[in-house]
This record gives sequence, structure tokens and C-alpha cells, in this order.
Amino acid sequence: MLIAQRFSIDEFYEQHERGEIPASRYFASLRQSLEIDLSDTEFAEGWNDVYLGPVSGISEILSIAELQWPLFAFTNSNPTHKSVWEHLYATELRPFRTVFVSSDVGVRKPDPESFRFVAGLMGFQPEEVFFFDDAVENVAGARTAGMQAEVVRSIGDVRRSLSRIGLDL
Repeated sequence: MLIAQRFSIDEFYEQHERGEIPASRYFASLRQSLEIDLSDTEFAEGWNDVYLGPVSGISEILSIAELQWPLFAFTNSNPTHKSVWEHLYATELRPFRTVFVSSDVGVRKPDPESFRFVAGLMGFQPEEVFFFDDAVENVAGARTAGMQAEVVRSIGDVRRSLSRIGLDL
């Protein structure tokens, strides 16, 4: 509980997710803020123990959606996490033409400029993109950038959102 109270998404966290500092520098900042003494290896092991598995039903929805639209993903992540999730979720990620990772592209959600930048990499204007996310602040950033965007927190929300924009599920 004490660790949860001390943890925050601070500037070091954001720099790490934009690829501006390596994991070793981020872990050093965590040693200070969390007041714990773990090796980089121990931090990485714990850091990567957050994945619970894919959302049930998402693969089916994505396989249908990819037949109608080009699919892209934009995630705030870092190389330490990416090395795990890109293999763990390889099947679920297959329908996406590209997965834009904040630490690879140098921008992160919810900054509206990050959405404009990623839309450009996708070859679209922001207003041509439908974005959904489980974080209200990310949806707000996407909308500020000009995207159509909705908050989704369940597989039912995903189904309803995609149905509203024309996907026949």
C-alpha cells in the first residue's frame, strides 16, 4: 500500500514513455520516490508482471473490423513493457497495420499533438480517425486534436462504439 501511495506518473515516467530516458534511469528515479532498493532486473520483473491476458472477445471484434477499416493502435508504453506485450499479445495485435508506441515515436497520450502526429504517420487527417481508449484524458486529448473518440471500459462498450460507426457485429 505504501508503494501505491508513493507512486505517481511523474516527469521521469513520461520521459521513459516518450523514449527520452532508458529504463535504468527511470528505475533509479523509482528507487528514490518509492524509497525501495531493487535492482534493475527486479524492477523489470515486477514492472512486467502487470499483464493479465487479452480481453475476452476482442480478437473476434478486431478480425471483423479489419475487413472494413484499416486498424492502428497507439499506446503509451516503454521498451521494457513492449518486449513483453508484443509477444504475449501477438495474436490480438495481428489485425493492426501498425502499433504506434509512445517510446518509439517520441510522443504520448493525452497530448493533442501526439494524436495529430500519429494520425499523420497513419496517413490520415485527425478528423478521419475514430479513436477509443479506457482513459477519459486520452479521449479528451484525441477530441482536442480533432478525432472522433469514445471512452470504452468493457468489451460491450467496444461493441457499441464500433456499431455506432457502422461495424456490423
